[in-house]
Amino acid sequence: MQTKYYKDLSRKVSNRVGCSVLKSLIVFEGHKKQLRKMDSITAIAKLTMEIPLIAKEYGARFDLPVNIVQESIRLIIKKFGGLGLMEIREAYREYAAGELKIQGAEMYGGEFNVSSLGKILTGYTQRRNKILIEILKEKEKYETEQNLKAIHEKKQNDFNLNFPKEILKQKKQIKNWNEVPSHWYKLILDRNWICFKHGEAIEIYKEAEKLAKIELSKINISISIKERFKRSAKNESDLIKSIARRLTIYKKVVQIENWKPES
Repeated sequence: MQTKYYKDLSRKVSNRVGCSVLKSLIVFEGHKKQLRKMDSITAIAKLTMEIPLIAKEYGARFDLPVNIVQESIRLIIKKFGGLGLMEIREAYREYAAGELKIQGAEMYGGEFNVSSLGKILTGYTQRRNKILIEILKEKEKYETEQNLKAIHEKKQNDFNLNFPKEILKQKKQIKNWNEVPSHWYKLILDRNWICFKHGEAIEIYKEAEKLAKIELSKINISISIKERFKRSAKNESDLIKSIARRLTIYKKVVQIENWKPES
């Protein structure tokens, strides 16, 4: 799940900033595993092993003196602690491939030096931070969406838990079909809490047709009911359907004394 998330996020960022998906993944992984977040002993131990290897792989012809390794470690931890260990190697790869244009970072005579290390990491960091900004924006957006989704799911779960109780409580107070909440029909039907005998649905619809004519013919109809129907029914057909739904719940739920959800 997390791997897919990282790949999807990296793909979006790579399209936006014009880099490879792999590059976005390296930056994302480096940000999660920053050297400054490691304990100092672990960070120093890893850098002590990694720096000489990188130096030899990218042009150093001689073993690095201890003082050069130590100074390199101090520079990285102090100035580039926000990078991940793998990003130091990535910086040299990009420099060697010509992706980073940096002057004065050559290893003259195959000698590794702290100055070239600083220049390469500076150039890499400047390019990398543009990608990181987009990653963090996308990450924040994703986390916000997940939080909203979690809130919605909790509300939905709470509603599903309380809906049966709401029905059982309110049905005792309902005296007529037009007092049935309009949203009950779909919610109850979706949960398969009612079933129809053969021809029963047709009978209810026919009764709804008669009730619709009565409602439409009333002269002194109250404002509240008139407005209710105006909102729920654009025409007579919609009104019939609206009444049929309420009537269904009234007959199949409200009037059944021992009705229970999931029954």
